[in-house]
Amino acid sequence: PPYPFPNMTIYRLMSWMNSGTTRVSETKVAALVKDVILAEDFDREHLQQFSVKQSLRALDQDDTGKRINFPDDWIETSVTINIPTKSKEDPPTPYTIPGFHYRPLVEVIRAAFADAQARAFHLSPFKRLWKDPLDGHQERMYDELYTSDAWLEAQDDLQKLPKVSGCSLERVVAGLMFFSDATHLANFGTAKAWPLYVYFGNLTKYLRSSPTSGSCHLVGFLPSLPDRIKDVISGLPRISKTGMASLHTHCRRELFHVCWEVLLDTEFLYAYRHGIVTKCADGIMRRVYPRIFTYSADYPEKALIATIKDMGSCPCPRCLMPKGFFSNLGLAKDMNSRLTNLRVYVTTKVVKAREFIYAFGNTVDGAKVEDTLGEGSWVPILNQFAEKLGRLGLNPFRMLVVDLMHECELGTWKALFTHLLRLLYALPEGLQLVATLDERFRQVPTYGSGVIRRFANNTSEMKKLAARDFEDILQCAIPIFEGLFPTVHDAAVQSLLYRFAEWHALAKLRLHSESTLAFLGETFKKLSQKLRKFRTDTCDAFATQELPKEKAARQKRFAQRSETHEVPPESTGPRAKKFNLNTYKFHAMGDYVATIRFFGTTDSFTTQIGELAHRALKAFYPLTNKLDTPAQLAKHERRRRVLRRVAEASGVSASISQSPVDPTSLDKHHYIACSRNNPVALFTLLREHDDDPAL
Repeated sequence: PPYPFPNMTIYRLMSWMNSGTTRVSETKVAALVKDVILAEDFDREHLQQFSVKQSLRALDQDDTGKRINFPDDWIETSVTINIPTKSKEDPPTPYTIPGFHYRPLVEVIRAAFADAQARAFHLSPFKRLWKDPLDGHQERMYDELYTSDAWLEAQDDLQKLPKVSGCSLERVVAGLMFFSDATHLANFGTAKAWPLYVYFGNLTKYLRSSPTSGSCHLVGFLPSLPDRIKDVISGLPRISKTGMASLHTHCRRELFHVCWEVLLDTEFLYAYRHGIVTKCADGIMRRVYPRIFTYSADYPEKALIATIKDMGSCPCPRCLMPKGFFSNLGLAKDMNSRLTNLRVYVTTKVVKAREFIYAFGNTVDGAKVEDTLGEGSWVPILNQFAEKLGRLGLNPFRMLVVDLMHECELGTWKALFTHLLRLLYALPEGLQLVATLDERFRQVPTYGSGVIRRFANNTSEMKKLAARDFEDILQCAIPIFEGLFPTVHDAAVQSLLYRFAEWHALAKLRLHSESTLAFLGETFKKLSQKLRKFRTDTCDAFATQELPKEKAARQKRFAQRSETHEVPPESTGPRAKKFNLNTYKFHAMGDYVATIRFFGTTDSFTTQIGELAHRALKAFYPLTNKLDTPAQLAKHERRRRVLRRVAEASGVSASISQSPVDPTSLDKHHYIACSRNNPVALFTLLREHDDDPAL
């Protein structure tokens, strides 16, 4: 065999691995050897007539060549929106957008409750209590969705409903947790997707947060407005450039809610009211009632869901507090206003505003429409969640939970860190101070397994930093910034960084108690005081300007606009920048205690779970033909789902690796593996030991 390999088998394997493709990693090769080649039922004779195309066709079609259909299979449909014509005489122009791919929610629920994973579902909510062994007092604990007040209230309301005539089945809740976020599928090009995921809160968050657990259900690809719609809009009479932009935004909002009108179909509404009779994984028939608890998304998408203006005068999707009052963060009047000014959908006003647009030819952002909608930053879009599920008990604004990743790590902390850099640049020796800061970050050693990663690049440049990178920066910021500011301001900056890190750590706890929630509330008040003092005392003492990165980005945007539009010239110097507390993301920090108390801890509904689910789509994308991307991604998702069901039906584990537990050690009290190379598939273990009373 070729040196240095011991035999031709290993040589050919390593040669194939290093053939130049980017899809073959060391982990994948190890899994190929362990799970396929070394499997006891592997036989090379079976591969003599092997064809990849035939095997994939077998997954998609039966013996007669017809497609194998499952109740929860993908459906492709077209959706139609009406484009206002700004004319009383002409009716609105219908515009059809093809290629909306989705899976019926009711059938997804049926399949999930019949799946082997459903054996780990919690069907009865409960309160988790902790008893102090010293003084015996008890405290309520908050962690999972099925131990939260939201689920307990839903269960109580469900049991109060009149029973379906002649039905004595147990009534249980299916806790739906939605995630949606548009994502780019490749580093180059414009390929993107807007997936919609649903998770079941009946399953513990520690499994839901794992992208390989199979707990993520991809239920749709939300379409975007095609570029050719601009041809229709620009062809309307008497329309300006500003009017074109407003109408395009209106159509985008309309498209989003028309898609949800399809998803929230008659069958789902019937199930929401009367339940779904289904045979669960344990063989027992139950009546399952779907309930939407949370919808996790970044702020622009929350504004879409809540049918409000993105960064309008009342930008919060949960309350009606004006943006001008956001600087009262943490004060008593601020906290009281959140409770007394909750959002309530204004159906009558929205219908009246739409009548002005579609029947009387008013512009979508005209004075008549704005006056009709009133305060609250509402937009003339029918909110499908409020229209269809509001009467059934869903609060479409409360379900828009806080988002620690986008709103804190990539929001408030990033904004604070950016302004601290502006302050350093404003000092006489600013460039040297920033260089010292970068040097200190590079000296920080790593800690744990990915807890603190090495800061390799200049941290001040913030090049392609993810949320975990900003979290690392926050955890190391106190010693890094120490001594960089003048003495009169250094103590204030150090105190602010400490309070921010303390609040962030408490907000990210995976298990809260009444005591820790009270501590989180007090920490938020102290942090709010520090932020206001930082703005008035420290920030006002310096003339801060754009960072070099911000200046370059602004000039690039100006150059791009000037190529297509006639825009007035602007100065080439840096612009002044102030620290702004009047943003939604700072305002949202005051909602964490109430959200955790009602829905459980933030790691249960963080958008990080949805971001991790994007990995599967990005892995599928290179396997597609790059044409009709949503259909191709749906096909690959279906194949993965079919393979999973085939494995469950035949009793074959998806991972063929043998358990590392030595049978002779089962009489011992516990067993700890020497490495993580041979994990045990939890749901496979449950299925194989279904009759074991210990499990």
